[in-house]
Amino acid sequence: MKIHRFVGPWQLAVGRMRIDDPNVARQMRVVLRLEVGEHVVVADGFGMEAQCTIAGYQADAVVLECSSVQATTREPARKVTLFLSILKADHFESACRQATEAGVYEIVPVVASRTVKHGVRIDRVEKIVREAAEVAGRAVVPRVHEAMSFDDALSLAHTLDVNICFDTDPKARAAVALKTVTRVGVWIGPEGGWHTSELETFDRLGIARCTLGELVLRADTATAVSVFILAHKAVV
Repeated sequence: MKIHRFVGPWQLAVGRMRIDDPNVARQMRVVLRLEVGEHVVVADGFGMEAQCTIAGYQADAVVLECSSVQATTREPARKVTLFLSILKADHFESACRQATEAGVYEIVPVVASRTVKHGVRIDRVEKIVREAAEVAGRAVVPRVHEAMSFDDALSLAHTLDVNICFDTDPKARAAVALKTVTRVGVWIGPEGGWHTSELETFDRLGIARCTLGELVLRADTATAVSVFILAHKAVV
């Protein structure tokens, strides 16, 4: 039997807990038709989760009885920051969803030289990311930054242990050991690829350029694959 999971900015504690969120209450009562006494899992978005049963519904709220609260053991030990060039249509949202399922820690929308679409609805992306975290069984919701320029993104990247650019050039075969790395940045370019000046900047700053193979991947597919590799593997 599937156990439904809900993630939100809640204070978790053993005992009675009231969630005053009409969207969550409606999701439980109307959409999923969860009844009093059914088991659910709620998480605070920062790594803690609680095992609960539904004690009752009150107008636009739901009351839970929490039997235990614990830190999740499913989150990757390595925290991956995704520097993702803003993609056209709904490809950016798709990439953020897949990155969340793959274990990304935070997402930075980047306006690169060849970026066509510059705007991002952060509230919509945050909703997509939260839902993806719930589906993936996560207790952490990745932070979504406001869109920033390539230079500002580089400034943020300086705070990380290692940064890696995944390039479409199959000759980009730098090897990076990640066993002792705890915070890593991954850079995914726009549909037209990184501009020559941006690639030169990566080289000048010592940001490794790696390939995902000979096949041509869509940006959202490349995002999911690269985030998973960096979150879970020891070497890339």
